[in-house]
Amino acid sequence: MLPQDTGTQGGTKDERGRAMLSEILLKLVAVLTVDDVQECKRLGLEDEVGGLLDLWDTIAVAWREDGVAESHIWSVVQMKLNELKVALRE
Repeated sequence: MLPQDTGTQGGTKDERGRAMLSEILLKLVAVLTVDDVQECKRLGLEDEVGGLLDLWDTIAVAWREDGVAESHIWSVVQMKLNELKVALRE
């Protein structure tokens, strides 16, 4: 489901930089699983996990609006964040 390579090898320096930042954002949200969120909830860490998800969402939106995050990566990041937020609410 998660793309593994956004093509940081070719293109201009600016394009490679955007691709690399998109990959970093994707890796940030991909590391947290639904099981992790559920375990954190069980331990009473809902606020901390919610804050982390909100932070990642804020970064994703800001980077998308500034043209930093590539659109195909941004949509995957948003789907993953939504999945994790649903798990947090359940």
